[in-house]
Order: sequence, then structure tokens, then C-alpha cells
Amino acid sequence: MATLIDRPETTGDGEPDFDLRPPPGARSKLPEVAVGVLVVVVFALAGLWLVTAATDGDAVLALRNPIARGEVVALDDLQVVTVSSDVPIASVAETDAGLMVGRVALVDLPAGALVTPSQFAAIDVLEVGEGQVGLELNAGELPSLRLLPGNTVTVVLTPANSGTVLEDGGAFTAGEVLVEAAVVVEAAPVGIQGRQFVALAMTEEEATAVAVAASQGRVRLVQVARDR
Repeated sequence: MATLIDRPETTGDGEPDFDLRPPPGARSKLPEVAVGVLVVVVFALAGLWLVTAATDGDAVLALRNPIARGEVVALDDLQVVTVSSDVPIASVAETDAGLMVGRVALVDLPAGALVTPSQFAAIDVLEVGEGQVGLELNAGELPSLRLLPGNTVTVVLTPANSGTVLEDGGAFTAGEVLVEAAVVVEAAPVGIQGRQFVALAMTEEEATAVAVAASQGRVRLVQVARDR
């Protein structure tokens, strides 16, 4: 039986024509493959960067719940977040959570706010004979609107139409120094008119005298240089 064999076409000189070019309408898929590989690589690198950015940071404390001024921080109020920044930011490390529990908020703070040391203060525990008094004073009754905890001030009695009598029968004299050296425990603005709340630490006897004078609106704070 005869077998038919396909042979390549011949050119005009009788030589076989081996034309390896793709048929008309066909084109190479190499560019599409290269673009596909590039897209995959770009997305892989982007994913790796996002994972690295999310994990390569500092574990710090933030508030889980809003806290009002004067409230005590509980462990349930705190959460750990990761913060990455090129510049230093005020924060409290996750490992210092125990130091923040039991402290008092000095300002109103929303949920999600980063915890910073300046926002909180330790609860004051007074010893026998110690006193603390809170004053709400006008701007003119303060030595500065930038009083800070730890500052030392002198409490002076201002003039009045008549002397103010203490419970034990003693009387104040205008210009009298009620407290030579009181320590600022807390200072915060009240409203927008320049008034400030200032808490001062002193002796129990001095705190009583200052409270009586403050009830008459006769207290002024003075700040002077002191020997160190």
C-alpha cells in the first residue's frame, strides 16, 4: 500500500521552503507574560510593605474608653496599639501599663487617644498635718497662666473693706503672707476668660486659712526666686 508523505513546498530553485515565521494574524505572547509577572511582583512587594509597616512599630498605650477629667484609669480603659513614626512622639510603652492604672486624668480624653504621662497624675495621699486646697482664680490673681505642677508660689492676702475673721477668732491683715511656700499640685484653665483652677499643697493649718480667704475672694498668688 502506498503511503502519502507531506513534503515542504519548494522555492523556485527547487529547494525546500522552511518558513518558521508565525502565520499571519499570530503574535508573540511574551510582552503579556512579562507584564503579568511585573504586576504580581508589584502587588507582592506592596503586601509585604503593608505587613512590615503594620508590625514594625512601637507598642504603646491608647485609651479604649473615653475618660473625663478627674476619673481614675482602670486596666480596662487601656489598649495596646502599634505606632510607627519618623519623629519622637510622647507615649507610654505597653510594658508601663501598670504605672498608669490608678492615676487620675487631668483633662478630658477621647477613646483612641494615645496615653502620655502629662495627661495623668498620681492620686495624692496626704500625711497627717498636710493639707491641699483648690482655688479658682482670675488671670490677675496669678503670677502666670503657665503654672505647672511642682512650681512653688506664695499665697498673699489681698485688701478688703473689713477684716475676715477665722473660726478661732484670729483676723487676717491685708498684705499678709498666708503661705510662704505652697507647691502647685495641679493647674488647668477654666473656661476661656483666663480663669484657672490651681490646687496647692501646704500644711493643714495653712490650707484652712487659705480656704477662708479664698471664700472672700482675697487670695493672690506670687512667684519669686528662691534659694536652692
